[in-house]
Amino acid sequence: MEYSVTAKMSASGTPRWKFYLAVLLWLIAALCAVSLFRELPWTANVYYRDFTEYYKPSYLLRQHINPYIGTSWGDTPSWLLCFEPLTLLAPFTAYKLWLLVNLMAFAITLILLFRHSALEEPDKWILAAFMVLYPPIALNFWQGQSEVFLLFLLVLFIGELQRGRDLAAGIILAVASLLRAYPVGLIGYLVARRRWKATVYTGISCIAGMIVTTAFVGTKVVPTYVQNIVGPIPLNQPIEYLRHPTNQSLSWLVRFVLMNGFGIAEMSRLSSSFAMIAGFIAAAFAFVSTWRLDDDSDWCGFSLWVVTVSILSPIMWGQFMVCFVIVFVAMAKAHASQRAVGAAVMSYTILVLFGDMYGYPINFVPEFAQLYFAKNTHILHVLSESVTISLILLYAACCWFVFDNKPLPQSSNDSWRLRHRGS
Repeated sequence: MEYSVTAKMSASGTPRWKFYLAVLLWLIAALCAVSLFRELPWTANVYYRDFTEYYKPSYLLRQHINPYIGTSWGDTPSWLLCFEPLTLLAPFTAYKLWLLVNLMAFAITLILLFRHSALEEPDKWILAAFMVLYPPIALNFWQGQSEVFLLFLLVLFIGELQRGRDLAAGIILAVASLLRAYPVGLIGYLVARRRWKATVYTGISCIAGMIVTTAFVGTKVVPTYVQNIVGPIPLNQPIEYLRHPTNQSLSWLVRFVLMNGFGIAEMSRLSSSFAMIAGFIAAAFAFVSTWRLDDDSDWCGFSLWVVTVSILSPIMWGQFMVCFVIVFVAMAKAHASQRAVGAAVMSYTILVLFGDMYGYPINFVPEFAQLYFAKNTHILHVLSESVTISLILLYAACCWFVFDNKPLPQSSNDSWRLRHRGS
């Protein structure tokens, strides 16, 4: 079987080494998946990490108790409402079902991303394996988080938008915004692309979704959630969770630099003002960069917006980077410039080698450092900033992806993208 496949690839002009590389990468991915799932809590009546933080408030909401009073739960009321059916099951059963839902969402996402790609078959398998091995993916499953499901929604959104289905795209983006809040910033992308119908549909769908949510959860729950968001400390989170580098938000990176470089207190008005200005500049930059594009069928503008809305969120933990799978795949499919690809590869490599994300089995350097340099906190502090460095490099890659954008080649392999170009 292996001989026939490699012979066929060789006959079609595809180097055999790509086949062997794909097999090797998927073997590594399979071993990492086994290692990851062995670390998951497979025992009843235990703490299921972040899944428990979804289950508890959703259960309270089902009991007609406001889960936002005196707590630090930051998930939206719409999210808790949609999560409620799982609370009809025992926690352990619900947890296993939740993992299955995430696995299916991730698998379908990869199929959607590569289904109409102009890449050769072995290249698709190689890139898909690298995406499976992307550290935030392991972190998402280890934590029992939800960003894989958000990735699925964002891929659905951009696919429907490029097909000219503005109503479907608007509804999907509204659902993503109601469930996870910060994707609402992608409305800026729609405006920058002058997709007015999709913008209106998104707004109407958001309002309709909020009305439905309020009707089911009660009129007191939503205002309490809003008060927690706009309060002095975002979502009532403990300050140690908000501080950089635990939190990769641009706002808290700015506060970190001001505090350690200039002695300006994190929560001071001056620090908050600088953080707000930095956020405004990042949003304006993404808007102008996308507005100038004649075409975004290669997702270069969308990639920049996905990263931008993530860093502009008041809280950005490592699993938020799951959505950056879109960036890597878009660059590979569009044959991005060398400097864009180089920065993206460096971002990926740094995260793999030094990211120290929970659940990621290929974690040798951080484990070695913690074992042999436990007393040298400077080295450990440098390692903890590797996620920030990776994030900065990927942001730079997105900027170059936009600046170096060129018209798509007129070839038969690109027929699908050309059909939907400018839709």
